[in-house]
Amino acid sequence: MGDKMGGGYCLGGWVLKWGEIICLFMILQKIGKGFLTDLSQQKKLLPLVNDKALIRDVAKVKHENKLQFSAFLEKECKVAPSYHMAKMIIKLVNSIGNVVNHDPIVGDKLKVIFLENYRVSLAEKGTMPKSTMTVSPS
Repeated sequence: MGDKMGGGYCLGGWVLKWGEIICLFMILQKIGKGFLTDLSQQKKLLPLVNDKALIRDVAKVKHENKLQFSAFLEKECKVAPSYHMAKMIIKLVNSIGNVVNHDPIVGDKLKVIFLENYRVSLAEKGTMPKSTMTVSPS
């Protein structure tokens, strides 16, 4: 009942579908299930447009779903492979910087730094060298 994703099922998709099912169940309780298979019974839905209790209940379900989904995103997305990869890259850059910056031969000539919250606008302000480095094959 979720969206197929990476060999498993995405809990977020399941949460969203579950909210739709709850809302449909509330409608079925009000007018029955005949409108699902008999198009002529869909006019039973019209009075529900002004049913304040149903509208309030559906809004409550939708709000609760949004809260559950945002909690899912906060917890589950942090363990995504790209998050892990980004953390490993940051660790690598910091480790290289630690070695280079403390090297007795080049430490006073070359510094490796990691700019937090790096953006293109920082590069436009002159933090990025104007020349490019090329590596020749040996």
